[in-house]
Amino acid sequence: MRPLLTALVVIGFSSCGHDFAPVFEHPAGTVALAPPELTPRERLELDTAEFRVHPVDSLGTFSTRRVLAGVTSTVPIALVDGWLEGYAFTEPGTETSGPRLGVTRFDAALADVTFTAQQVPPNGLTLSRVSFALAEPAVLTVRWFGDGTLGWAKGTITVNIHTALRLSTGGDSPLEVARLTVPVELTVSQMANGLVGLWVHVASDGSLWNWAGLFELGDLSLSLEAFEVRGIDRLPPGVELN
Repeated sequence: MRPLLTALVVIGFSSCGHDFAPVFEHPAGTVALAPPELTPRERLELDTAEFRVHPVDSLGTFSTRRVLAGVTSTVPIALVDGWLEGYAFTEPGTETSGPRLGVTRFDAALADVTFTAQQVPPNGLTLSRVSFALAEPAVLTVRWFGDGTLGWAKGTITVNIHTALRLSTGGDSPLEVARLTVPVELTVSQMANGLVGLWVHVASDGSLWNWAGLFELGDLSLSLEAFEVRGIDRLPPGVELN
């Protein structure tokens, strides 16, 4: 009979809000039921969260075009590390008011980017020390689903790109900083272990940069995933961060 009464007490409190933690008597002693985890929306509205990029599934490409030769090809890119910071809020009092996602940090380091001899005659070239960083905070429009358990945001971000040219001597010659504004889509969700994850997709069709009308870079596509930093013991299965 006692286990049945205990079960009825638990069921009776199951409809309470997450701020209320009921206490009931158990044969082993008094037990307090922990409140359920906040939804991703609630957690991001409570405070700015920090996320670290998972390099394994953070990949992309862009195209190169030799205009006179009419040759277009694809160059792969891969992230080796990176960080994001963001928070959620609701913008009131305007015609465009509604849920927003603020991005206060978005930076990453990339593996060397290599152009073949066909892409950049006669010997190809390698860009080393490639990285980018958010040039200014960005605000994305976000739609929340499932009472805040899933979010989908979109907008634009501007980043500064840093890189260097790998010389034949093995040294690196820094290049000028480039600034790039690209459209971004971002999905916010929660992993089975309680961590919040971000899935970011950047896609910019058309020309991004050209040199004297002879050589052109464009058609950028980049997908990455990042997970909330809340202790290494809470990372999703298979995720290892250096």
